[in-house]
Amino acid sequence: MRLSEYYSLEREQGSLEFVDVDTVNDVPLFVDPGAIRYLTTTLARGCTSLVQSFFQCVIQCIKDGRDGQAQALLASLGEPNETRLGLSSGRARGRGMADGLAWGMWSALSRSKAVETGILDDLEETALFVEGIDRDIISDVVTNIIRAPLIGFTATMAVKYDIEVYPGFALSVWDRQSRSWVQTQCALPYAGDLPVLLVPRMFVRRGRGVYSADRYYRHFVIPALQQEHFSASSELVRWLVNGTPRPPHKKTLMELHPHVKETNTEVTEDHPDLLEDYRKDARRGFRIVTQEELAKGIGTSPPDFDQLLAEVLSVVPGKKEATVYHLAVEKLLTAIFFPALDMPVVEKKIHEGRKRIDIDYTNIATKGFFYWLHAVHGVSCSFVPVECKNYSQDIGNPEYDQLTSRFSIQTGSVGMLCYRKISNKSDVIAHCRDSARDGRGYIIALDDMDLTKMVNERKSVDGGDEFRYLFERFRDIVQ
Repeated sequence: MRLSEYYSLEREQGSLEFVDVDTVNDVPLFVDPGAIRYLTTTLARGCTSLVQSFFQCVIQCIKDGRDGQAQALLASLGEPNETRLGLSSGRARGRGMADGLAWGMWSALSRSKAVETGILDDLEETALFVEGIDRDIISDVVTNIIRAPLIGFTATMAVKYDIEVYPGFALSVWDRQSRSWVQTQCALPYAGDLPVLLVPRMFVRRGRGVYSADRYYRHFVIPALQQEHFSASSELVRWLVNGTPRPPHKKTLMELHPHVKETNTEVTEDHPDLLEDYRKDARRGFRIVTQEELAKGIGTSPPDFDQLLAEVLSVVPGKKEATVYHLAVEKLLTAIFFPALDMPVVEKKIHEGRKRIDIDYTNIATKGFFYWLHAVHGVSCSFVPVECKNYSQDIGNPEYDQLTSRFSIQTGSVGMLCYRKISNKSDVIAHCRDSARDGRGYIIALDDMDLTKMVNERKSVDGGDEFRYLFERFRDIVQ
């Protein structure tokens, strides 16, 4: 049974901003510090700062010969059973920090030449250089370090979805200011007889992490060795029949250097620019976990977009069903827009509570329409507000003005207006075009038919974060 079922949320993973894990068994998803690093949300930045602070503290202790202090810092890591993430078989129990993982990690780091030479800067990079440390161990360590932000996230989700919490938990959290572990009291939900710590879905990955030892080895380190041999005209250089020299085959060098992490360390020590090139490449290639990957990870089906759309279309237009329509639209859009938009806040208060936004999304897009808006077109859209109008009559000037009044320099100037239907759609486009031309912001108006077209597009595109249909709607109002 997954959390959504256990708590009777009437939602599935597609419409939830946290990982809908099993209540008993771990699911094969991992918290990835590389993914967190490349996210630009306030939550992600805070988590990255904590991870960097802890890891740099441990590394400095090892470099200074303060082994006891390094061991004490690592020994404070506990089993992150509360998240239900990882590779444990049977009942969720983590990797067993108290049973040797902390000692094993210290031992690996203290022996690592990458630590000794200063190559290693960040926790996620241990996956490239340090034997015995991979995505599952890194995930467990990171979960401990960012426990405080996860506690806050869990509290927010508990309020939003009316999940009961129980006080009295004393947990150890990393304090960046004092560079030490401190005890904190918190309240957490329960599932069965175990507490639950919710994890944002944008923090996790199913396969290898953003930083992969094998990928660094094959695509950066081995090519550097090829160039070394070629430049030195070594005996491994190949000669074509016409006398043209060629670098050694990758396979030949991989057979000569079979130990991936050892080779990564040695070559990077001689060519430190390789690591910087890899970091840049990892950032360019970074993609947030998709709905399909999440579904595979937790062992369920991808979102049923047709069913979510049907819930919207079945709502009777009119003021009486306004809340039902609002919530149905949020469930649908939250499923459609991830991994471009996430963390929906319903009835978000702004202007000291004098105004409210029906739904406010955080823009985390790494490609597609919502990325193009700010990266290419230069439109501010850190947040994307959505207003929902379940009117039985046409929308008018007040509805357009209401949405544009939600725009600001800090949050952005792009929003969506969801409504049922209208007698003259060209009039809607004209209103949106007027707003754009007057510099009041960009309104993308979506009626039932538009939502239907978006669902059809989403079902036909794997990953689902391009949104070609929204490009067309945006073009309508800026031409």
